[in-house]
Amino acid sequence: MDGALRVHPTPGDPDRFATGMTLKLDGAPVQINSLRWTGGDAIVTLDVVATRDDAERLEGKELQVLASSLPSLDDGEYYHYQLLDLEVWSSEGEHLGVVKDILVTGGNNVLVVGRSEDPGEILIPAIEQVVLKVDLAGRRMTVELWEGMR
Repeated sequence: MDGALRVHPTPGDPDRFATGMTLKLDGAPVQINSLRWTGGDAIVTLDVVATRDDAERLEGKELQVLASSLPSLDDGEYYHYQLLDLEVWSSEGEHLGVVKDILVTGGNNVLVVGRSEDPGEILIPAIEQVVLKVDLAGRRMTVELWEGMR
């Protein structure tokens, strides 16, 4: 297909993409004209991409699903974008840093918390025994650090 893009979606529900759906590309709305799957990647054509040259100029850009298009989650489940940049505090009241990344592993996800006072990071398993509270409105997460997590 002329102008088709290979999209490497973040893990999750592949049904979040559909022909006719509006996405964001660099903050501007774009529409999916066609969609097919190959392996775990989506091959899409967009209304703003007519040629192979147009497609090549978009290499490395990020397509985003509009939050209003995402399905609701159960209590205690969060989309990655909701957790990024949350302030992380220990259950003892110590500020640990902010969520900088989320590693998707075979078992549970791992939160990468960047520390402001040193260049190191803390890796925190995203499990309910460790992540005690997530306050999206307050942009804050409370965790119980286990031995060896620092």
